[in-house]
Order: sequence, then C-alpha cells, then structure tokens
Amino acid sequence: MCAESNAYSGAESVVRESERSDDSLPCLNKNNSIESLPSNVKKQVFALTLNTEYFIDTYGLNSVGFLTLTFKEPIDKPKEANRRFNSFSSNFLRKHTLSWIKVQERHLSGRIHFHLLIAVENDIRTGFDFDAVRKRNYSSVSPELKGLWKLFRENCPKYGFGRHQLEPIRSTAEGMAKYLSKYLTKDMGKRYPNDKGARLVSYGKCSRIASSRFSWVSEGARLFRMKLAFFVHSIAEDLGVEPSFKSMKNALGDKWMRNHRHRIMDIELVDS
Repeated sequence: MCAESNAYSGAESVVRESERSDDSLPCLNKNNSIESLPSNVKKQVFALTLNTEYFIDTYGLNSVGFLTLTFKEPIDKPKEANRRFNSFSSNFLRKHTLSWIKVQERHLSGRIHFHLLIAVENDIRTGFDFDAVRKRNYSSVSPELKGLWKLFRENCPKYGFGRHQLEPIRSTAEGMAKYLSKYLTKDMGKRYPNDKGARLVSYGKCSRIASSRFSWVSEGARLFRMKLAFFVHSIAEDLGVEPSFKSMKNALGDKWMRNHRHRIMDIELVDS
C-alpha cells in the first residue's frame, strides 16, 4: 500500500504538547516546546508526526502495534545498534509485518533501545483489555496477537534483543504521533559524540509520505533563499559557469553552502 502522493490530509497538523496520563505508555516524559530544538530536529519531529498519522490511517488502528526492543548487551553505539536491527528487519520483520517505523531512544545509562510501530495483517486490538494485561491477565488477548508474541519471543534473542514488548495502540493516530515524536526531543540533552550523523528515525517500505528535507515557510527562510540566489548568481558570473547548485558544488566543494553561510547571510538586498 505505497502512497503515490506526497501530501497528506493531516499536513496542516502542528506538533502540540499533551499531558501525560497515568495509563500512558512507558518511557514517556513531559517535554517543553520544540521551539528550542535545532531546526533539523524540528523538521524530523514534524515529518514523523505526519508519517505516523499516515501509517496508522493507512494500515488501520486495529492492525498497528507498538513494539519496544531492548538489547541484551549494553549497546551504546548507534552504528552497532542499527546493524543488528537491520538484520532483524531483513530476516524477521519483513516476513511477519507489512511495514514499520522505528525511533531510537537512550536509557539514562546511555544504552540504546528502539520503539516501533509495526503494521500486521490481522486485527490485534479489538477486545484487548489493557488494564487486565497489566495485571498479567491475558484472557482478552486475541489468538493473532498471542501468535505474534510467540514469534517475537522465539526470534528476538537471535538478533541480540532481550526484553521486548508488543501491544496494540491504546489511543488514536494523532495521539500516537504526538507520543512517538517525543522520543526525538527528550534525548537531545544527552547526545553522544558517536550520535553524530546517526539516524534517529527510520522507515520500512511504504511507511512515509513526508521527508525532513524541506524549508519552513517563514520570512526568515524567504530572505535566506533570496540571498542564496544572489550569491549563486554572483559566483557563477565571476567564474563564468551556470548558476546552479551543481556548479557551486564543483567550484566551492560539497559543503559550499555551509562554509559560505555567513557570507550569504551578510548580503544586503536592496529594493529595486
């Protein structure tokens, strides 16, 4: 069920704060506004919110589960954590789920674990008594979900995972989107050196319609684009090349925009 459009009816949604309830899912901490976050993280949060709502609306609330995966060993390097997950995804998730969305989180100790939304073929939510299951009464759990529990119990250890938990979604698509996006904001104060360049969010097949590669629609962004265009045309004219990003890359290097950012921002535009 791949989406061919790059827009979604929830695109006008904004990331809002919601108060934690006593029966909310584990690991959820209250966060302040995302306004203080770096722009790239804000974009990831916004894209994840849209993609989560789309994912659940596409596969159906009753057929989407929330899965937490924790490693047996104290894995704290994203590269190693993702290497193990990629093997798990290729050899297990691909066979037993329709798709997934994964978000990385760190324990206070620095150990990495993952939170996922997984889409499955069957209804695993109808009749599920969350309160009873919390008390270890599993009489309300469907045979389909019990079958999945058995599969995960048998296969997770093969890929280095220890404790894992799979449950249906208790709230709504919008509520789950808010909840999942919090993982991107709550760990920003404890980033590790080896986190640089690591993906905090990854997606299975046909699981997203929004990318974090976009520019905010704002006066500041509009002004920067105007200055950037002036810079590109000025350099291109001096060098006698085509005024394009490709020409700038060839002439000034791969990181030309970052390296010349201050020069670009210092450009004074004169009204004609």
